Amino acid sequence: MSVMMKALRYEGPKQMNIREVPVPELHEDEVLIEVAYAGICGSELSGYLGQNSLRVPPLTMGHEFSGRIVKLGAGASDFVIGQQVTANPLISCRSCRFCLSGKAQLCSKRQLLGAHLSGAYAKYVAVPRSNVIVLPERVSLREAALTEPLACAVHIANEAGLQPTDKLFIAGAGP
Repeated sequence: MSVMMKALRYEGPKQMNIREVPVPELHEDEVLIEVAYAGICGSELSGYLGQNSLRVPPLTMGHEFSGRIVKLGAGASDFVIGQQVTANPLISCRSCRFCLSGKAQLCSKRQLLGAHLSGAYAKYVAVPRSNVIVLPERVSLREAALTEPLACAVHIANEAGLQPTDKLFIAGAGP
């Protein structure tokens, strides 16, 4: 018999409900994180509305989050129970030419927490050890839930090749 937890499940366009689901069973290279905070991305909003083909019900969404490690897989012994963490939600093979050249988003085996895999709108989420990011204790778990959106903004700025003297105008509501 599996241990159960509460999760917010996407069950179809404009249909989300709190359900009892099994706590994820860990693979050897995973950690179990007790979720403290989870953000709502624009892609989750479009998923909720049924406008995002990545999110197929039934699904536990959520890929912007923070929490504390509560359990380690046998191959994740370099972490410590209680560490505060976040995660890169893009899980890739880590061995194809795209992954090896820093373009994991192009990996043909890529999966996203909260889209292809169960995400963080739950009490617990399982994450591969290679995607876990340990946070300094001085960063609050509330602030840490913004790590993924901040990383996206930094990536965009880097890709744009902006210089300190450049001027930039951003239009739109944004998240």
